Amino acid sequence: MRTNWALIAMAGLAAGAVLTGCVNPYSVFYRGKTDARTLPGYQPVDEPVQAFRTHDLKGSVLEWQRKGYGVVGSSGFEASDQDDDVGPDQAKAHAAKIGAHVVLMWRKYSHTDTATVPIHVPVTSTSTTNADVTSTDGDGYYGHATTTKHGTSVVMQSVSDDRINFTAVFLAKKVPPRVGIIDRKLDVATRQRLGRNTGISVLEVIDDSPAFLAGVLPGDVLLSIDGEPIQSTDHYHRVIDALGGKVALFAFDRSGQPIEKQIQIGVKKKSEATQSQ
Repeated sequence: MRTNWALIAMAGLAAGAVLTGCVNPYSVFYRGKTDARTLPGYQPVDEPVQAFRTHDLKGSVLEWQRKGYGVVGSSGFEASDQDDDVGPDQAKAHAAKIGAHVVLMWRKYSHTDTATVPIHVPVTSTSTTNADVTSTDGDGYYGHATTTKHGTSVVMQSVSDDRINFTAVFLAKKVPPRVGIIDRKLDVATRQRLGRNTGISVLEVIDDSPAFLAGVLPGDVLLSIDGEPIQSTDHYHRVIDALGGKVALFAFDRSGQPIEKQIQIGVKKKSEATQSQ
């Protein structure tokens, strides 16, 4: 199982796209699979969509991958902190539309827009007119009249709006993995330490998977399976496909120490992708 961090990074960059109008931004700026239900390895669930806010998006994605979920896609956009259309309800609505089961939501302050705008302030003025009146028969009278005028006065006022970058990652439950290793390519430091360019790093191990039960740990480096050197992540998946249903000997490097694990490889199902391993 591999995570498309490039896709998530693109969603983060897309946060530069500004949200306007009464639309669901998680749909407008979505990048990924349009229907998770058609993906190989998809496992339907009866529970409603769950949405979680996180301060560590990458760590949270890995946590859910350990639980057997895979990334379907992601959304990224910029919006006002006061916008009512960027909350969990909108994210869950898009998740339900594409068949995702979990949404991880992350936000980060971008900048503050400041502008001076005219404010029309109501103005009311009142005047009173007094008068002394003498009738023809000599009687005197005193009276007054009050006049009220309504209007507006224009006052220039400074207003500010905090702009926020929003990113959401959508995940779906997958069928139980055949091995349970979330793999990635060797980084430069690991290649230099091992003195080789072949092998794959164990980024995470899915809970209760064959690899988990065998004691494989994040950070282990897989070197070979049944004596066959693992050349790359793609090669690893091809080897797993060929050995489905068998118990194989996995050789690892763990912090400079060689270790071996006997792991039962599950049989590949028709609905299962090679990445769900």
